[in-house]
Amino acid sequence: MFSNSDISSRLDGKPISVSTYSNLYAFYMVARYLSFKQAADELCLTSSALSHRISNLEREIEIRLFDRYPRRVQLTEDGVRIFNVLEISFAQISSAIQDSALSKVSGRLRLYVRPSLAGFWLIPRIHKFQSENPALMLDIKVGNESVDDVKYECDVILTYSDGVYQGMNGELFMIESMAPVCSKKYYEEMCLSGKIEEISRCTILFDAAAWDNATSDAEWQLWLRAKHLQMPEPGHAMKFDNAGLCALAAVNHAGISMGRERIVRSSIASGDLITPFGDFVNIENYGYYAVYPKKVQTSARLKVFLDWLHKQADD
Repeated sequence: MFSNSDISSRLDGKPISVSTYSNLYAFYMVARYLSFKQAADELCLTSSALSHRISNLEREIEIRLFDRYPRRVQLTEDGVRIFNVLEISFAQISSAIQDSALSKVSGRLRLYVRPSLAGFWLIPRIHKFQSENPALMLDIKVGNESVDDVKYECDVILTYSDGVYQGMNGELFMIESMAPVCSKKYYEEMCLSGKIEEISRCTILFDAAAWDNATSDAEWQLWLRAKHLQMPEPGHAMKFDNAGLCALAAVNHAGISMGRERIVRSSIASGDLITPFGDFVNIENYGYYAVYPKKVQTSARLKVFLDWLHKQADD
């Protein structure tokens, strides 16, 4: 792996100049996006000026950083190694600035949260975090974008998955269990008796965005495998991009949804939903994860928030 000393040797023992450091940051931005245009927009430069900086850097350190093609660029092997070093270095600098011992934990923490987790679990508890950490402001965005698409735009992503992410930490903070749910009215109208074969005449409500790249029936297939069952072709299907909306549709007699226990718990307790095919089951490895970049040192802000997440999940 390249380090500053490796690059310095290419400069005949001369210290790295301020302009070279500036060009290394320009390289880092291009490498992040693999796009001169996107990096140039963020750096407030023209694509031509940015390309000139990268060319100067390659000439100065005598290392080819990119393979250039008509419509794209690709990091060379050396480029990948240098990018990895810079990513760690900039993360350490950011962490050091945020975690200054001269001040208490304060400032902004950027979250990206899956809609159902935000609406049914996080937001009802957010006042507790605010009261415990008045100097720390949460900036919360909600959506179904993939982790890869938003990982540079936030400090931590809260999502439901198996926690496996390339180049990222996936920290499980809350386990989950699931079971099909429907309203008692729907159960009675469809004359159900708790047999899986009855799905063939029911409307099934699918969360088509359960996790990154999930198929529409992914949650159902996990539950079926856990129960050693096979799913018959449903009589009708309705798709959503939000497990909470699936549950709400089930409450309003639209069909049978795969219910995550953390999301439908209150509806089960109130009698708005029932479990027509048996109790909730845990699905191995699947749960709610905090996903964040792998850094040498996690920021104090993130540590405070992660500790709070675990505490809330245990309550």
